[in-house]
Amino acid sequence: MSPKKFVDMLHSLWHLTHPGQDCGEESMAVISDVGLQQQMLYDAFSNPTDVSPMMGLPAMSSDVEEMEQRAHKLRMETILPVMPLLIGQSDFMGACAAVLHIHKTDDDLTPEQVEAVHVVFTNIIKASVVASVSTAVSLGVLHVNKGVVTTDEQ
Repeated sequence: MSPKKFVDMLHSLWHLTHPGQDCGEESMAVISDVGLQQQMLYDAFSNPTDVSPMMGLPAMSSDVEEMEQRAHKLRMETILPVMPLLIGQSDFMGACAAVLHIHKTDDDLTPEQVEAVHVVFTNIIKASVVASVSTAVSLGVLHVNKGVVTTDEQ
């Protein structure tokens, strides 16, 4: 996504979350694609420094890695109250995606293969949901106002 398209998307999101309010210059947050991608890797994977070069992202100095690790911890602390909801929804959507995928294939899968499909889809969705929500919160377009738990966790 080009930087202009990303800024335009943020601008639209800001207006959705602040109806009728003036969006002066200081209300817009801008982050580079590389910065956003690095942030998403930290929030989605346990080994972001291993994934980063595989994705063609530039190397970071140890100081920047430390800074990003601290920022990641802060983002995770901020979304912690809604993490049960995010993980619960991700588990459900991962199961749905896996069932639909298996249903559309004609292969006879072993139980181990079925489990592997479920794990892959669920992990992809969890990583995407957590990284997306943490990014939206860190950019100020989404606020966590209270915790949410599912009925299974009470």
